[in-house]
Amino acid sequence: MNLGQAVAVCLYEVVRQSNTVLGSKPPQAAPAGILDRTTTVLTETLYRNGYMTPEAVDATREKVRRLMRRLNLSQEDAETLLGIVRHISRG
Repeated sequence: MNLGQAVAVCLYEVVRQSNTVLGSKPPQAAPAGILDRTTTVLTETLYRNGYMTPEAVDATREKVRRLMRRLNLSQEDAETLLGIVRHISRG
């Protein structure tokens, strides 16, 4: 193994174990309430702006809800996203 490979392996291990080595805590996951509020505001905004048709409201709402859950947002990120979506919905 050359020096570059050894450094790459060491950095990989540091990053992989960064939570235990550095003692940092993973970000707190967003509560379901914030995700639900964000989903509601986002789907209302999408509907008002013509993205959703009346026939597809339920299906699109479910897709957006699933998307929000898959993002695995931290609480801080979810609150930021909610603020952004609210601002967009007012404009």
